[in-house]
Amino acid sequence: MVKISKRFLGCLEQFLCQEPIAAGSNSISMSEDFDKDGMLYRRNGKKWSTVYAVLIGGTFHFYSSEEDSKPKASIDVATYDTNITKENGNFLRNSKDKDSPMIEETNLICFRSEKGKIPEVFSCNDDEEYNGWIAKIKENMGKEQKPPLKKDKKLSRMQRAKKNVAGRASNSALGKKMIRENVPDEVRELIAAIKKIIDLESGNTKKGQEMEEIIYKFGTKIYFLANSGVIKVEELGKIDKPINTACEVYIKCFDIVKYSSGLGFEEDRLKESLLTIMTSAYEIIGVFNDVLGPHLKSRNMAKMRDIILHISHTDRLLRFLTLPNLQNEGTELKWCLLKYLSKHGSVPGSQPIVEH
Repeated sequence: MVKISKRFLGCLEQFLCQEPIAAGSNSISMSEDFDKDGMLYRRNGKKWSTVYAVLIGGTFHFYSSEEDSKPKASIDVATYDTNITKENGNFLRNSKDKDSPMIEETNLICFRSEKGKIPEVFSCNDDEEYNGWIAKIKENMGKEQKPPLKKDKKLSRMQRAKKNVAGRASNSALGKKMIRENVPDEVRELIAAIKKIIDLESGNTKKGQEMEEIIYKFGTKIYFLANSGVIKVEELGKIDKPINTACEVYIKCFDIVKYSSGLGFEEDRLKESLLTIMTSAYEIIGVFNDVLGPHLKSRNMAKMRDIILHISHTDRLLRFLTLPNLQNEGTELKWCLLKYLSKHGSVPGSQPIVEH
């Protein structure tokens, strides 16, 4: 029988006992040189992208990435215009595009451009953030133009801003849409297949939908933390091995059940193999705890932990493999796992991992 190591149990215990990070922790003190800064969305053609914005005196600077030493553009706040969204609303969002996120006009910050050019448009995650920006922009109208940040100050402030915005972005329509659009097909299809089989196995369609929503929210948080340099993508790469192991074990167990039709199989030995998936689940939780724990609230970490343990539960996996009404969904899940492994691991052979 496969045993769960003490290290994984220790990680889980630490995970469960972890307290939320205090708001504003690890942030640097506000300097008189800066009036306001933070992460915003910027309209770029037909798409939205994240930028780091800094308001200094009468100038609104924004940067494409933390590595940039110079701003992408610097805008005179005197060009701020509340009438742009009403007069030029069509360029903001194509109403026929069903996949386009609903961006509230009240959350848009618009600046006039030269005649004939599209205005510069930025979007905030929520009303509170929007009101803060507008109040400062109006307050700074007429003030002297100021040069952009020095690189060292910009980087430290940008990292703080991106870290703080991650939570709110994961709940915004635009943030979730950005993540879903950038998720690889094999990952998106795998999440959808898991959602479908969870719905049928539980008899509750809301269960799979809730699970899918939490996964994408969690992914959004990871995206912003990684994109800001708060965490390193290489550190999260430690989950690759346990994920691949879990996929390979499930596929081989699936083949055992399928190809032993009429001959029977030993359920206890199959469950013993499926326990390997549970062990991999604890290892994934341990990596999340180490890498993401210091940056995310414990309730968000706990939600993802619960999903991982729910999916990897041995009895549930056995039902996925054996219940007649789940055969189609089980087959679909297997092919999604194979596709995932073809991109991120190695496709396993069909040799059984337990004898029957």
